[in-house]
This record gives sequence, C-alpha cells and structure tokens, in this order.
Amino acid sequence: MRVATFTHLGSSYLCVWQESMMRKDGALPGYVRISEWVDVDFPPRAQAEVVPEELAQIEEKAQELKSDFAKKMGALEERRAQLLAITDERAIL
Repeated sequence: MRVATFTHLGSSYLCVWQESMMRKDGALPGYVRISEWVDVDFPPRAQAEVVPEELAQIEEKAQELKSDFAKKMGALEERRAQLLAITDERAIL
C-alpha cells in the first residue's frame, strides 16, 4: 500500500492517505501533501484479536444509539402529553 502525509490548510491537521483512495486527478481539496509516497506493508492482525475489539465497538455504538433513541422518544412523548393537555383543557372549557 502506498501512503503519504497531508496537512489541512485551515487547521494544520495531519493525516495519512492511501494513494488508491485519492481522486483520479490526485487532488484532495483543502489538503496539501507534505511527504513523498511511501510503500508500507501492514501485517494483518489475527481474527482472535480483531473480533473482540469489533464486537466491543458494536456494543458501544448500540448503546449510544439506544440512548439517543430513548431521548428522542422522551421528547416525542413529552410533546404528545402537552398536546393532550391542551385538548383536555379545551374540552373542560
């Protein structure tokens, strides 16, 4: 795999991009390449290492989604209660 280091023009953020991920014209809007392209051989990680890590990340994301969903459902239920209260008040009048 061929990689190079880039810097972001607006924030000086550094990142590494893989050559095959670049656009056909080689442009990366907002970034400037600050190193030469280098061939890097990354040895693969064993499945026994990767699977537990990925499962933990999935569980973390699932908990985050459940929390966000619960908050949004709570807001909907609160709005429903407000609307029903208005309807009930008008029925009493």
